[in-house]
Amino acid sequence: MTSSGAEFHRALRLAPHVSRIVLVLVAILLFRIGSRYILDPAGALSPDGIVLRSASAMTVARVGLGAFPLAIAIFALGSVFVSRALTAATSLVAIVMATALTVRVADIARHSGIAGNRGPLIGEGLFLALSLIALAWTAASRWILGRPAVCSVQAVDQSS
Repeated sequence: MTSSGAEFHRALRLAPHVSRIVLVLVAILLFRIGSRYILDPAGALSPDGIVLRSASAMTVARVGLGAFPLAIAIFALGSVFVSRALTAATSLVAIVMATALTVRVADIARHSGIAGNRGPLIGEGLFLALSLIALAWTAASRWILGRPAVCSVQAVDQSS
């Protein structure tokens, strides 16, 4: 194998580490978001002009805006340590970011309000791109290096 071929194969072997980096970064971001809404939902929502007027509203904000990002952060971080879970966790991140980005873009188009959405729009787009790159890198690595898919199902011979 040529030196460039060896370097190429070495680069392909980095695929799991790219997924791990993406998952750690997403976990940090979602942990910060989730904990902010769990600890102080009224304060987290006030910059957007949203006022929570009841205890029930506080609970809904804590669960809907805090618990879900926190749960995804925990799943992403836990998956960093389980090689077989990397693709599933990275796929979840891609789906969450694509969904958030789609809803945000549709809402921006509907209300013509990009000003307050610029930061989240950039973040969601960046994490969507990074997770898709990690997934493509992993798929290419498995295909070229001949590794089995993470969730492959093997046929069982039941003729005996």
